[in-house]
Amino acid sequence: MTKARSPGKLILSGEHSVVYGCPALALALDRHATATVSVVDHPGVVIRLGDRTPVSWTLDEMVTQASELDARHRRFLDNQCAIESVLQSPEALFAYCAAQVFQARGLPDHGVCLDLHSDIPLGCGMGSSAALILASLRALALHRGEALPDERALGLRAEHLQHGRSSGLDIHASARGGMIRFLDGVGEALPAPAGPLLLAHTGSPEGSTGVCVQAVREAFADDQALWQAFADCTNAFTHLVSEGRMDALRETIMENHQLLVRIGVVPERVQAFIRDVEAGGGAGKICGAGSIKGDAAGVVFVYGAGEVAEALMAKWNYKGLEMNLATHGTQAR
Repeated sequence: MTKARSPGKLILSGEHSVVYGCPALALALDRHATATVSVVDHPGVVIRLGDRTPVSWTLDEMVTQASELDARHRRFLDNQCAIESVLQSPEALFAYCAAQVFQARGLPDHGVCLDLHSDIPLGCGMGSSAALILASLRALALHRGEALPDERALGLRAEHLQHGRSSGLDIHASARGGMIRFLDGVGEALPAPAGPLLLAHTGSPEGSTGVCVQAVREAFADDQALWQAFADCTNAFTHLVSEGRMDALRETIMENHQLLVRIGVVPERVQAFIRDVEAGGGAGKICGAGSIKGDAAGVVFVYGAGEVAEALMAKWNYKGLEMNLATHGTQAR
């Protein structure tokens, strides 16, 4: 039996714009996804994802499916299908991870069960998918001998299947831990802010991250002035955090929020909540892809609202989450 775990993440600034060559600021959070690999007494691979019904494949089926997933993703990149048609089930994503490991390390001569659990809130912008992918790759590779040197590259390849065109930010932040400035596939470690961060969970978006990213691409991909405004905002945010000037972030967060509103990923109900936060002297912004439909947009970073924060959470029926930094990235358990 081998185990590995990987932390979730929070994007402080740079969501969406990071796909267009702009910097992003992100940190790993002390919520984790855990993967356990064990031997089973029948051939093939069994994926147990939380409380869902286990799904199994023979080794040949798993390898064939991985090739089919790559082919469907290429069709998506060629605008021949929607991103939702690439993956047939969540379990298929982790069978794909197993196929990548076994192609690198050789097929096992016994059956394998990959058991996955996570205490990262799902579908709300906290990197649950990336954390599960990395934990799976690490546990499976250790089961076959040692960690893979190209683990992050394989993780990004898997994440593309779910999100379409991933920047690699989630994978990098989860793999490394701490806080990073991420640009063009490279993460630079930065001193992280002290103390917990307050998040408001507005609910899981109706659409997937891949759908949201694709909608933004279709509307704004060529708007260089817009993406430069995002980059300027992230650079200002990074400068203040690096200097420990957390008390000076309000205007930068407000500016970031308005840019996200401009690209249409902040539902009106979430905008109204953030207006209440601003009226109380604070600021707020979504911390993931957001949503192009419905009322929910995942988590909102709530900054500087002080004593009114709890009352605002109750007013809008949002769950408050206090999160701390995870100093370690993906690791064996």
